[in-house]
Amino acid sequence: MEKVALQAAIARMKSAPIVLTFSALLFVGWICHRWASSPAAPPAEDARPPDVSAHVPASAGASSASPRDTVPAAGGFDRSALESLFEAASQNSNDEDRRMVLRALGEFLARHDLARARDYITRLLQLRKGGTDGDAVALTQAFAEASAAKNPARTVEWAEELPMALKLIIYQSVARHWVDSDPIAATQWLFAVKSPALRESVIRVMSQQLQQHPRDEFAWGWAVSLAQSQDGPRCSDVVGQHWSRRDPDAAWQWTRVLPDPEDRNRGMIAVITSVAEQNPTQALEWAATLPVGESRDRAQEAAVIRWGATDPAAAAAWIDRSATPAFAQVGALALAVPWLRKDPAAASAWLERAGISAQSLDYLKLRVGPDSP
Repeated sequence: MEKVALQAAIARMKSAPIVLTFSALLFVGWICHRWASSPAAPPAEDARPPDVSAHVPASAGASSASPRDTVPAAGGFDRSALESLFEAASQNSNDEDRRMVLRALGEFLARHDLARARDYITRLLQLRKGGTDGDAVALTQAFAEASAAKNPARTVEWAEELPMALKLIIYQSVARHWVDSDPIAATQWLFAVKSPALRESVIRVMSQQLQQHPRDEFAWGWAVSLAQSQDGPRCSDVVGQHWSRRDPDAAWQWTRVLPDPEDRNRGMIAVITSVAEQNPTQALEWAATLPVGESRDRAQEAAVIRWGATDPAAAAAWIDRSATPAFAQVGALALAVPWLRKDPAAASAWLERAGISAQSLDYLKLRVGPDSP
């Protein structure tokens, strides 16, 4: 009965115009779930996931489907109906509806049929509906999130034959999930990635995860290991940020001697910004050692913003006492919003003394909200 209903839905999709509602998508997902969770009969010979080698570009370097592709394939769901759903969805002229169905298929196939997922991705790349790879990206993103959450190592292996742009999507999902579930294994994988561009992307995603879900002891060791790798200078901001939480002096000394000026400045600004959370005066002392110019202003501004979030009056006193005339206005504007939120009366009085125009002050108050005076 369920299969008849889905076939009817597919038939309706093949007629134009096509508008898939969210309710219809949920219905399709429920049908697929029922098929997947029903008792599975031994799959017939013709129900096995197809060999997708004919659909993989020659540059992929694969001549046949790998055994790893077929491991998650489950009996109990109708592959021909799934194929019909894919065909109907891929011909839908409505981008939003088409990609909604493709994302649902990607999530489902991540649990049940890896080979078919790659087959669909390859076919979408060939179709390039609308002249873009947006459909392949939509399916890949949904597949990546579901597969990486379940088995990141298998997901990495599966992605090897994909084009670089899609492999980047897969690797970012893997990095997010793997560093949360097993950071040691994730780091071992990171250092084994051959492409410098992919490694840098993975490093930055892992760094973001470590900020959102702090593991201070691990993050410190991870940053030190990264500093000793070939990627350390290029990711000096990541290294500086995490290393300085545990050992700011060592992180500062490492960044100061980096040979490339851009790497050096990026790393030092990251250290200063991080240190400013706990020791803003130290951060500003280090910032003052930078050459006069944009990098120094950026470092001081970052430190003032961090300091202003906890003690804006003290940050204002430092600007009055130590800031150069050129930075005083920049620092005042950086401090304005957090202080106006904390103590609008005191902030307004100081900003006026600092020479901020009435027009600028009105704009800053508008950014803060209607409660400021």
